[in-house]
Amino acid sequence: MWHDTRNGEGRDIYMNYSSDAGDSWLGAAQRVEGDAPAAGNSLFPTCAAEGSTLHTAWYDQRSDTQGTDIYYRKANNGLMTDDEVRLDVGSADGFASTEGYANSRNPQVALAGSTVVVAWQDGRGEASLGTDNGYEELYYNFSKAGAPFDADQDYRIDSMYEGKSYKVDLNIAVIGDAFYAAWTDGRDGTSNIYFATYQVGEESNPPPLSALEDAQNQ
Repeated sequence: MWHDTRNGEGRDIYMNYSSDAGDSWLGAAQRVEGDAPAAGNSLFPTCAAEGSTLHTAWYDQRSDTQGTDIYYRKANNGLMTDDEVRLDVGSADGFASTEGYANSRNPQVALAGSTVVVAWQDGRGEASLGTDNGYEELYYNFSKAGAPFDADQDYRIDSMYEGKSYKVDLNIAVIGDAFYAAWTDGRDGTSNIYFATYQVGEESNPPPLSALEDAQNQ
């Protein structure tokens, strides 16, 4: 999988597929997104495969605003099947995370049986604060037993105040019904490694920003 500019200035996601350990490939690469070619930048796809089923995610700037969103789509035997879905669907401090609201980027995909988890870095906290320091939170969405991803909610991984520290280098894994995440985090003033684990469908419960403001005013 990769992105390229064959259709114009906007980048599109493409994939090719081999069912015989790389000896032969599809005659033409398959475009992954469902919007118009070159309609917006679709960037840095990631994927995980189980048998002939491919799960892929990328970040996408198809909206009229400048923000990027996380999209997911599935392929079987080299052909795109289900429609793509947007996964960054939650809110931040009361602000709905509408399409293009903030920069959601760098998705990761992990599988365990019929459970699919996609996690990413998300800038909705800073967008709600009106700041632009590159401080992001970590979120995930999931599908279990073939059910759709949650269309109304995504799930927070880190437990830091929104928009108050950077989190990068996210890595995830799913084992059974447990979800694991590790990342580099700047909340202590330097880069440290943080780790969290949840049952799939659980999330952290970060303190509200009002608690930080109260502490700073004391």
